[in-house]
Amino acid sequence: LGRMDIVLQQHAQIRHSALLVFGGWTNGSSVSSELWKFNVTSGTWHNLTRVQSGSVPSARSNHACVVIGDQMIVFGGMGQEGDDLLGDTHILDLNTLNWTSVSMDGTEGVDYPFKSRCHACAVHRKRMILFGGGSDKVCYNTLWSFDLLVRRWMKIDVQEPRLTRELKRRQMERIQSHVQSLDWFNELSIPPSAVFSEPEPRLFCSGAIVEMDQL
Repeated sequence: LGRMDIVLQQHAQIRHSALLVFGGWTNGSSVSSELWKFNVTSGTWHNLTRVQSGSVPSARSNHACVVIGDQMIVFGGMGQEGDDLLGDTHILDLNTLNWTSVSMDGTEGVDYPFKSRCHACAVHRKRMILFGGGSDKVCYNTLWSFDLLVRRWMKIDVQEPRLTRELKRRQMERIQSHVQSLDWFNELSIPPSAVFSEPEPRLFCSGAIVEMDQL
């Protein structure tokens, strides 16, 4: 959900609290490049497909999408076929509904994310945070940041905290003390490193953002 200004022909500028939907699968089992707006005040849908202009992204599903201020960012996803992976980045100006394609300079997987689908994404300040995703054959556990101000991707290196074996043991004892009444937990053999290691590669993951400065 986000606030957006939309300028339509024959209409004055109106501000709405709205949900934006781009792409996805249709009832006809084909991917779409349609753009829709749901007005949460009136409870009505509006088809903005014919109003959007510029470098409109190709039809896709399972892509990542966030809204930052008055701009919406779309990355990756898949086309009609499961192996038709996409790795492009597009920005929609919510004031004009004009799309801009972001230039992907450098090496895939080093300077910008691999072509992939089914990511988890969130917003931190003026950045889109992207995690995971993959294809039918591979899953990624990489973390990326897209800076909207400079329009550039940056890979975030996540390092495991340097905890001593004794500190890990104490942390695990605290966790076990809170769930010692659960029989199923006592039957599990969980190595201490499992609590402090990074997530395993996965698809269809979900995530949320918090104030990172407080972590």
